[in-house]
Amino acid sequence: MNGKWPGAMTAEFIESLSDKEFWRYARELALLTPTETLPPVYLRCELSCGCRLFPMASLYEVVPPPHHFALLPAIPAWTRGVFAWHTETIALFDLEAYLSASMPQPVSDPDQPSEYDKDLVHQAATGTLLIADHRGMPIGLLVPTTGLTITPESVSEHEESGASILDLAMLLTDIVQQIRDSGPHE
Repeated sequence: MNGKWPGAMTAEFIESLSDKEFWRYARELALLTPTETLPPVYLRCELSCGCRLFPMASLYEVVPPPHHFALLPAIPAWTRGVFAWHTETIALFDLEAYLSASMPQPVSDPDQPSEYDKDLVHQAATGTLLIADHRGMPIGLLVPTTGLTITPESVSEHEESGASILDLAMLLTDIVQQIRDSGPHE
């Protein structure tokens, strides 16, 4: 590690860490794990457009969706808003809506949510939230359901049944670019 942390971590030392210090330490430990010795494992997610396999190495966490998030004006319909995750504020995206691109446009006034916006809040309270890594920054992906983890030995049989491995780096880069392009232009 970087020499900042003691060799043996006691429970007292860990309890004395702030949330930010703890997560920094946890990320440093994760980087020490030799990834080349670990076989890739995938999380199976069922979407209306088909089954997708997510590389587990690209995910920070798989958790229940947030109960509260802030709606934002003038964002793509598949962007649900932002919410608090640990010590950070991260964006929440509905992967089903993003991939299908069939959602209507959101209301532009977050102080007066429409029935559509209230339905979005209800939808975000169901499903599963994947906290994905985009160049070291966490991003929330809302998916309807998750299934078993898939080992490399069984990937080909899942692909034969129509499942595909999702390239999260490409997907998240595209999401960020679309938001950048949809923003106000001067």
